[in-house]
Amino acid sequence: MSSSAPAGAGPTVDEAAVRALVDRARHEDVRLVRFLYVDPSGVTRGKAVHVAQLASRLRGGVGLTRAQNAINVFDDLVDIDGLEPVGEIRILPDLSTWTRLPWLRATASVLCEQLGHDGADWGGCPRSFLARAIEALAEAGITVKASFENEFYLAELVDGQPVPFGDGPVYSSIGMDRVAAVMDDVVDALDEQGLQVEQAINEYGPAQQEISIRYADAMRAADNQVKFKDTARGVIEVGHGLRASFAPKPFPDGIGSGAHLHFSLWDGEGRTNLLGDQARRATPCRRWAATSSPASSSTCRR
Repeated sequence: MSSSAPAGAGPTVDEAAVRALVDRARHEDVRLVRFLYVDPSGVTRGKAVHVAQLASRLRGGVGLTRAQNAINVFDDLVDIDGLEPVGEIRILPDLSTWTRLPWLRATASVLCEQLGHDGADWGGCPRSFLARAIEALAEAGITVKASFENEFYLAELVDGQPVPFGDGPVYSSIGMDRVAAVMDDVVDALDEQGLQVEQAINEYGPAQQEISIRYADAMRAADNQVKFKDTARGVIEVGHGLRASFAPKPFPDGIGSGAHLHFSLWDGEGRTNLLGDQARRATPCRRWAATSSPASSSTCRR
């Protein structure tokens, strides 16, 4: 698939930021940079660019067939009108999301939005959808802070089948000890990328783990979630030869896993919690609660 520069005006490029990032890549001995995006199925995908081509790709992005958004979690191409494997969009990076990947040699990543060749939102990008929602809230004088609390399983392959790795009693020193070498490396890699870990524990399921990341503004929280899952899988699989599963229920006899999303509403300056005791009866809170939970009256009290 072609990777030529897009036609049209496109988004404004900060040339100083591009030069600074290229210099940083060379200083950090990075050879390949992954341009990552999340598809509608929630799968992180991307293309890797050599550092020699980095400057031009930071300006113009990388070509991507629209059909990539019609691939499901099983990598089957679903027949969807408008998402045929003909015609391209661009994946353009947010330079502020640059991360050197600690579990790999000479590799970094940037998180991207999918845009049309004119630089406009083409309508099929989850990150662009979130950006529009954030903008709409900002126009109403509201900001969102959020965090994710992820549960996942550790497994090793035995005779080609996944088997829980390092199982131990829930919330126990024994259980934490059995997976300490793995989880310590995951936490170190997250710390190195600027993700603040608040809690890392062994959960109820056999070899089930949980890691909580500190809250941030809505876009950064979403980006942190992408980086977290990428990091956990990378460290666990590349560094330790194990498997990490975020599936809802990878083992039929084990308890399910969840990704708990915590969020709160704040004023435009991010100073006043609109879901706090003094503001929870205000109209924005009640409307938000009504669309966020069937138990709408209780949402404001949490």
